[in-house]
Amino acid sequence: MRSMVRAWFLMSLTLGVVTACGPSTGADEAVIPSGEAQVEQEIGTDPNCPSSQMQSMVTWQAACGTPCSNTAGNGDPGTTNSGYGLPGTKYKRCCPPGGTCTAWKLIGPVCQFCELQ
Repeated sequence: MRSMVRAWFLMSLTLGVVTACGPSTGADEAVIPSGEAQVEQEIGTDPNCPSSQMQSMVTWQAACGTPCSNTAGNGDPGTTNSGYGLPGTKYKRCCPPGGTCTAWKLIGPVCQFCELQ
């Protein structure tokens, strides 16, 4: 009887440890497909085309006077690095003459001066 209780206890303990710690195969590790990794690496880089064929667009948020970052707008007129202003997002695309424009590519956050009313 004692050996049966001992065996039951050891099996329960082993099952509890395996369940809590999980398998040692690393099945829970996230694997990033190469396509997603490539897209993430290209954020913030200009599209591959001559500057004469590049178009820029910024989408601005409605509220001015909020914290914002200007990593994509450094050197652009009207932008600020103060961390406070009108937040937006900058995009770029290639438009070859007589051809079809590419999709808008995310460049990064921008921050514009707020005008005093």
